[in-house]
Amino acid sequence: MKYQANPVIADAFVIVKVEGHIIPSGLKLTLDDGSIKTATEPMCSRYTPVVGDYWVVQEDGYVYLNPKDVFERTYDKILFVPGPYKGTHGSILPDGKIDCDALATVEIEWCASYIARRVKFFQVIPIPNGGNRLAEALQKYCSDTPEIDPILIVDDVLTTGKSMELAMELASWKGKHPIGYVIFARGPLPDWIKAIFYLEDALLL
Repeated sequence: MKYQANPVIADAFVIVKVEGHIIPSGLKLTLDDGSIKTATEPMCSRYTPVVGDYWVVQEDGYVYLNPKDVFERTYDKILFVPGPYKGTHGSILPDGKIDCDALATVEIEWCASYIARRVKFFQVIPIPNGGNRLAEALQKYCSDTPEIDPILIVDDVLTTGKSMELAMELASWKGKHPIGYVIFARGPLPDWIKAIFYLEDALLL
C-alpha cells in the first residue's frame, strides 16, 4: 500500500553557536533569533548539531534538530500564515478590493497544501475565474474515495458568498453537501465554508 505524508508547517531557527557537552547537561544552542535552547541527550541521539543546523518546532509542538542540508532540501519557506490578514503583499488594493492574481504560484501552492492538510475531498470545483488557480493546485490532493469524501468548492475571495452558495446547490452529490474553502474572506462565512485568511474590519474602512 502506498502512503503520502501530509505537508508539515514548522518554525525553524538557525543554530549560530554551540556550547557545552551532551552529557550530562546537554548542549547550549544559541539561535539566530537570539534565544538560547538546550539540546538534550535524546535530541542528540542520532547526531550532534553544529553551527548552521536548524532547531525546528512543528505545528503540533514537536521539537527536533535537523542538519542544514537535510532541512533546506526538505522544507520551503512560506510567505504568510493563516489568520487575520495584515500583510502588505500588494493583493489588497487601495479601495479595499483584493487582487489574488498578485499571489505568486508558490503562494497558491502553499494555500493548496494548507487546505489539503485539513479536509479530504475527491473532486475540486472552482468558482470561475477566481478559484481556477487554487483548484488546479489542489488536483493532486484529490482522493479516490468518492463514496466517502465530499466535493470541494474553492474561490479566491468570498464577499457575499452568493457564488459559492449557487455552486453548492449545483454540486450536491448523492445527498452529500460539498465543503468550501476560500483564500480570503471579506464577509461572514457560512458554516460549510472555511477561509485561510479573513480581513479584519479595520482593513475594509
